[in-house]
Amino acid sequence: MLHIDLISTGNEELDTRLGGGLPTPNLLLVEGPRGSGKTVLVQQIVYGALKSGYRVLVVSTELGVRDYLNQSKMVSLDVRKWYLKGMLEIVTPYSSRFKWSRGLIESLSDRLTTFLERFTQAFKVVAIDSITPFAADMREIELMNFFVGLRRVALRGKLVIATLHSDILSEKIVTKLVALADSYFRLGFAEVGGRSVRVINVVKLRGTPGVPESSIAFEVDPSFGVKVVPLALAKA
Repeated sequence: MLHIDLISTGNEELDTRLGGGLPTPNLLLVEGPRGSGKTVLVQQIVYGALKSGYRVLVVSTELGVRDYLNQSKMVSLDVRKWYLKGMLEIVTPYSSRFKWSRGLIESLSDRLTTFLERFTQAFKVVAIDSITPFAADMREIELMNFFVGLRRVALRGKLVIATLHSDILSEKIVTKLVALADSYFRLGFAEVGGRSVRVINVVKLRGTPGVPESSIAFEVDPSFGVKVVPLALAKA
């Protein structure tokens, strides 16, 4: 039987609503439309893991290293001190001249899988934000093999997180990815008093000691990071 550890998100209220935290080993798929809070949710998890003393690897396909660090600071999830200490490593293919292409997609997904399987022993958490730039143009078998590779990494006692923009893949393929994942969060929106809040729909979350709530409403607070909103209020 695999030993299960819990990783705190660094947000006590969020941990409670998730049933105690995020278990490892765990392959977590986070899907949602643009602006639904996928990146800040992952940054919250990364912050919590670093705060708990774990080493973290972030693969950012949409932000450069400086932009990623600055964005985390803007929402009070500042990870710069851990980056400088070597507790956080950020890998990114981003540059002003970087262009996605079919050949690059095939090469990147293969190399990323190989890299993660060979060199993640020192990391407890691996976050890929996001797989969207190459997932949309990958053949189904390539994408499934990529996810199988991520699952192999997770089974080594890791928390592996992959984010995906909604409507990029067919419902059939997403269903297959969800089946491979240990956990699946689908992010969306709700209205509260005329303003929009984000909602985490916890479709599945394996291994928590408690019972996670099926829906968790939150706001992105610049002075707090992820701020959980009472669900009764979110449904008002």
